[in-house]
Amino acid sequence: MFSAKQIRMRTLKDFLLLPLVVIGYLAVTIEKFLYILINWYDIYMYSPLQSVLSPIVAVIPRAIHIQNETYTIFTANIVSWTRTLLVVPIGWCLK
Repeated sequence: MFSAKQIRMRTLKDFLLLPLVVIGYLAVTIEKFLYILINWYDIYMYSPLQSVLSPIVAVIPRAIHIQNETYTIFTANIVSWTRTLLVVPIGWCLK
């Protein structure tokens, strides 16, 4: 048999865990909803943009040649930095 103290402790423990369980279920539900939204975004925006812009990006010169020296002007790092810097004007436009 359980003592009254053990039952109270068990009830208190269950009561304290209840918010965590609820938050867990909410997080799973929100995550599933966000997954659907991201898939829709990929279908509606990203895939068409990728299809249209890929040929344009393919013809951009990767380097320039000046007096027998080659300077790289288009790298993956430059693309990453440009995307990062685009966050500010996009944020201003959304404001």
